[in-house]
Amino acid sequence: MGIATPYPYSYCAKALIKDLGIEVQRGPQFHNRVIEEKYGLQNGIFFDKEHFGEDRLVAGAGRLPWKAFFEKAPLSDSARKDLIRLHGKNPDYLAGLSQEAKRKQLASMSYQDYLLKVANISPDALPFFQGEGGRNNKRVDTMPALEAAQHSAVGFNGLGLKFEESFNEGSFLFHFPDGNASVARLLVAKLVPSAIPGNQSMNTIVQAPVAYDQLDKPEAAVRIRLSSCVVRVQHEGAQDSARAVKIAYIHDGTLSGVRARHCILACYNGFIPDLMPELPERQREALAYPAKVPMMYTNVLLRRWTAFEKLGVSAISAPCMYHTECMLDPGTTVGGYNGVTASEEPILLHLMRNPNKPGLPRKEQNRLGQQELLSTTFEQFELEIRRQLQRMLGPGGFDPAQDIAAITVNRWPYGYAYTYDTLADPDVPPEQRPHIIGRQRFGRVTIANADAGAAAFTNQAIDEAHRAVQELLVSGGLT
Repeated sequence: MGIATPYPYSYCAKALIKDLGIEVQRGPQFHNRVIEEKYGLQNGIFFDKEHFGEDRLVAGAGRLPWKAFFEKAPLSDSARKDLIRLHGKNPDYLAGLSQEAKRKQLASMSYQDYLLKVANISPDALPFFQGEGGRNNKRVDTMPALEAAQHSAVGFNGLGLKFEESFNEGSFLFHFPDGNASVARLLVAKLVPSAIPGNQSMNTIVQAPVAYDQLDKPEAAVRIRLSSCVVRVQHEGAQDSARAVKIAYIHDGTLSGVRARHCILACYNGFIPDLMPELPERQREALAYPAKVPMMYTNVLLRRWTAFEKLGVSAISAPCMYHTECMLDPGTTVGGYNGVTASEEPILLHLMRNPNKPGLPRKEQNRLGQQELLSTTFEQFELEIRRQLQRMLGPGGFDPAQDIAAITVNRWPYGYAYTYDTLADPDVPPEQRPHIIGRQRFGRVTIANADAGAAAFTNQAIDEAHRAVQELLVSGGLT
């Protein structure tokens, strides 16, 4: 969705982004902040009837003093008291333990167990945290308490823990109107100049036309063949002595093949054992270890957003609803685009969902979430979207039948790369991690994808691609 990371980009990743003409430090220049400033919009939290007794949207999260905020929320006395305590200065709930002992204990329990058994909050307050965890699908019941503390979750500021400060060059804020599709388009412009002619940059690429008939020319140094699904990869002979790799793929319903000196597999790890049965069993098991994170981004085109204006919010957290996050997207101004400025104008509403089944191990939740996304019809998605928006925005005059112009559901049953944690994964040396074992070079084949780095960021994909090529170069393979 964007050029984003909580960690420093490597030299290789930075160099590529720079070579493509993307100036991430200019990201804030392109953000459209007009509507928040013009209308004084804030963040809100939606408390639903099923978990809090009544449907109520409360604006001012993070801006009002938390005591004043929670006094407006439909909460039991015990839940309100506990939430105010947690969002203030907490005592040291692990007093008497050393820093090392505190970290060890927090690493062995979930954030949910920490809240209930260590911070001793009322079970009535727990639904407020049900949406905690975000896109890696580590919810309150599966996120290690230590990880929650590292991410500045509430309830830990009295423990005296010290963490290394995360380094961020501001790249998290950089976002093209079409997401990182523009990164791919800039790459194509460099690799196949005739397909996207002109000296393309971040300011021109979004609207640059693509000459698709130029992508796969026989005389070109680089050829890109679209709509060609690979179904088998194998060495021509024994892998330790083979001189070539054979690749079978389906194009226009016809099985075709190519023969190459080398192959870099850049697909999901979970596909690779079936694409390449000749891999050693240990490597096949390692590739099958992760359970990719299911995720869903929904974009709703609104004819107007006067309900948000009346309610005083631009973003809503709904911890117990179908979509847990909802925010107006006024647009970015890079690449010739103009942002929304008035509430009577059409606007995109962005909603996020990570399907999960609380109470189960995280990998199992991921797998069940994958099946849920695959089996849910668009009609069911649409019904959930309309119902939720009516409940949240109805008091502001929102009418789904009149205000919704279009809906696009982007669902990724196999979305983000699986990341490790101290609750669900064994504590082993780095070289024994499944992603390290799984990405090992096998004969004339190397592996490059975000799964191979166990991190779902653009920079990780760049680094893994660089590593895979280097594995061939170092061995003298690219001849």
